[in-house]
Amino acid sequence: MDERKFAAQARRLVAQYSNKHNPDHMIEPDDVYIVWMCKTLQNSKALLSTPVPDTRYYEVTYNGNKGEAYLDVYVKEKNICFGYPLLRGDLQRQQGRGVPGRLRQGKEHLL
Repeated sequence: MDERKFAAQARRLVAQYSNKHNPDHMIEPDDVYIVWMCKTLQNSKALLSTPVPDTRYYEVTYNGNKGEAYLDVYVKEKNICFGYPLLRGDLQRQQGRGVPGRLRQGKEHLL
């Protein structure tokens, strides 16, 4: 299946699922947007979302060997914010500043 056909099928599958589970927010396949898509050999995968406020996120996988498509549905559990000072501190630790000597020596340690 080429990329355009896969994208159209993935949008259709997500719209059908969303409409079945959100009858108050009916959508068309064109309302579904692809966040990321990849084709490797005969297989394809896409991450999709919709404008429906249900916090669902979708993954469609096409197995070209079997001619099968799989739909995975995820619901956001939490959104945790890590502010700039925290990230800046992590970067400083990665660069070896403010880190105990035993952690600085091994390259496998990133903290």
